[in-house]
Amino acid sequence: MRIFSKILKVLLPLALLGVVFMIVYQVVLKNKTEKEKAVFMNQLEQSKSNQDELLMKKNDEMSEKNELELEKSVLPAENKTVFSDMQMLVPFTVQAPFGKWDNPLFQNGCEEASIAMAMNWVRGKTFTAKSAEKEILDISAWEDKTFGQAVDSSVDDIARILREHYGYQNFEVMKDVNLDDIKLQLKSSRVVLVPMNGKILANPHFTPPGPDQHMLVVVGYDSEADEFITNDPGTKFGANYHYAVSKFMDAIWSYPSGAEHAIYPGRQKSKKAMVSIWK
Repeated sequence: MRIFSKILKVLLPLALLGVVFMIVYQVVLKNKTEKEKAVFMNQLEQSKSNQDELLMKKNDEMSEKNELELEKSVLPAENKTVFSDMQMLVPFTVQAPFGKWDNPLFQNGCEEASIAMAMNWVRGKTFTAKSAEKEILDISAWEDKTFGQAVDSSVDDIARILREHYGYQNFEVMKDVNLDDIKLQLKSSRVVLVPMNGKILANPHFTPPGPDQHMLVVVGYDSEADEFITNDPGTKFGANYHYAVSKFMDAIWSYPSGAEHAIYPGRQKSKKAMVSIWK
């Protein structure tokens, strides 16, 4: 019994020491685990942050690339104006709405019909043959009273008709124009009235050989075919009529006003002008 008691006295402190050791071990292990967990979570958050930064950087790079590609499609090499197909919905009328081509007012009514088309586009209106004929005759009467004739009207007189007869100001007379000037106006959603030599246009629907003095409305551009889209009042087939850009540019002629048709000075000496109109 004494021996057992002595053994118990020896083992009991050891047992208590073992219990204390286990408790301390568990506490230390728990703390270490919490620290490792915290370190792991910090690493995870850092990794996620790095991934987000990388994703944002890639998105920025893609946005810059897309913007660059867009700029390339709009601003081509050598600063030439190129753009996707564009066309304004401009109401059409032939200059002789009821086919009265023997009437000089309608024979020479291309400027009046072009103005009427542009102004009805501005107003958001359409034509009937009756309303188109009336507007053409109204313009002709104003010209005859103001200019003393209603045969040929220069771009400067077109400006006076817009300003004084219609009371409209959103237009610009542009002279010494080139291909890019016309394209830029269309790109800006403007319609363009252009004086031409109708013989050079060689429209198969004109009565041969075609008029020396002619005016039409450019309403769009076909980039695939490289053609201007026009409302040409010189034929009943003139709505959205396409002309090859090369022939069109060759035919532009800023002819003068007059009761008698001016003599065409030739391609090299003919000046190029237009009237740009916007809403």
